[in-house]
Amino acid sequence: MTAPGSVLGKRDEDFLQWSVLAQLASIEHMRSAGYRDRHGTVALRRFEKLKNPGGSQRGYLHEPYAGLGQKVVALTAEGYARAASRLGWLKVPKFRERPVPPAEVQHRLKLNDVLFGIVGRLVDANARKAGSRDRLDYSNVSVSPNDVPMRWLPEEGDGFAFAIRRRVRPDAIAEFPSLALRAFIEQDMGNHPVDGADRGRSLMGTLQDYGRFIFDVIDGDGRTAYQKAFSDHWSADVVYVFENALRRENTRKAFAAQLPDLAASGRFHMFIPDEAIAHFVDSIARSRRMAASTSRSSDRPRTPSAIARARKAPATPEPSITVGLEELRSFFNFDIELEKAFKGIQRKVQAGEPITEVPQLPADYERVREFKRQLRARIVALMEDASRTPREVAPDRVRDGGGRAGPT
Repeated sequence: MTAPGSVLGKRDEDFLQWSVLAQLASIEHMRSAGYRDRHGTVALRRFEKLKNPGGSQRGYLHEPYAGLGQKVVALTAEGYARAASRLGWLKVPKFRERPVPPAEVQHRLKLNDVLFGIVGRLVDANARKAGSRDRLDYSNVSVSPNDVPMRWLPEEGDGFAFAIRRRVRPDAIAEFPSLALRAFIEQDMGNHPVDGADRGRSLMGTLQDYGRFIFDVIDGDGRTAYQKAFSDHWSADVVYVFENALRRENTRKAFAAQLPDLAASGRFHMFIPDEAIAHFVDSIARSRRMAASTSRSSDRPRTPSAIARARKAPATPEPSITVGLEELRSFFNFDIELEKAFKGIQRKVQAGEPITEVPQLPADYERVREFKRQLRARIVALMEDASRTPREVAPDRVRDGGGRAGPT
């Protein structure tokens, strides 16, 4: 006979799946994931049931650490096997009994404040839809990672190399397939200087490393270390999360002063936790709109008037790509500056004057270069789609360097 309370509901299954990605969680994280009631006790009671289901059944959660001033929960081998098997998109590593060293527990929990903050916002949105004006209904509003167009990946072991004995090691990666965007996430704990003589231990050093990883060409094919690690032509962002606004602002000022090209690239974002949560929730919303737009564009017309309009339209519409105005302006400005530099050198050569200065590329070369790479990849993908289903191709969109979609 099944022990009372040992049957897992959707909310339990969803939380176990998020725990695979989080590795560690707190009771407050459980509340964010949907374990909420008027008295605030359901999360703790449910944890005890998932820890000790009763009978011969082994628990799905346990407490791997003690003496931290709060209850820290993690998956058991049974819970991990059950939940990880339901995340079809995740390359699941082998279960480790102690996934996070004790010294890194607080760091992991701080990072997971952002992850479960995102989950909490999605749960709240579902509760508002299900509840009344006076009272939100949290009885059946939990969300699974499979329901969210965002893939949150735990830290990547040894990270990603960009030079000999040089690597970036993100704390987590958030992927948005509909936006072709990947965000490398760093959780700041305030224990490294913003800048200093030892760049290897400072925030400026880490930011510079990410700049080299994303932008510096490392092989004869013109690829960057990022492009070599990820061949999907997605854009890359770096998201730094700070505990307080003062340290965030100090870092922003130093970043703009010392690494101005990277600061102007639009790829680096610095947030406090609430801002980071809002940033990722907005990316999820944009992903859903993008997916819905793509789905609608491929639907067959169903009303007589729609069918009549479709019959009047060309049988094979010309595929098109919309480019954001900001990116188009940058591209033309770059082209103008390049033409000026070329003509200046040309005049000197024709006049027999010596060329004493090494020609320099315009300041926004890296940004325009990345824009051209994205545009080329989009054109190739669009033409491949057109060759397969020419009548179902919808206008594509080109994102700018910060992962934002251009206007339609």
